[in-house]
Amino acid sequence: ILCFPMIAILYQSGAGLAPLVAFLTSWSVFAFYRMIAYEIPILGVPFALLRLLSSLALPLLAGILAHFLERFLSL
Repeated sequence: ILCFPMIAILYQSGAGLAPLVAFLTSWSVFAFYRMIAYEIPILGVPFALLRLLSSLALPLLAGILAHFLERFLSL
């Protein structure tokens, strides 16, 4: 919930779209409170670590994709 006002302030202060998309993606993918509260107790540590490791590149890829979409579509 705190993330969206922070994104708005960063966007108004001149941050680019690609870093903001990467930040927002990493905020939702690496939610450690969700991992501690739900995934580890219900699904176990091996699954939680596998999910975490398999999603490490996602924020970077989302930022790169946002950069190219912004650049080539002139958003």
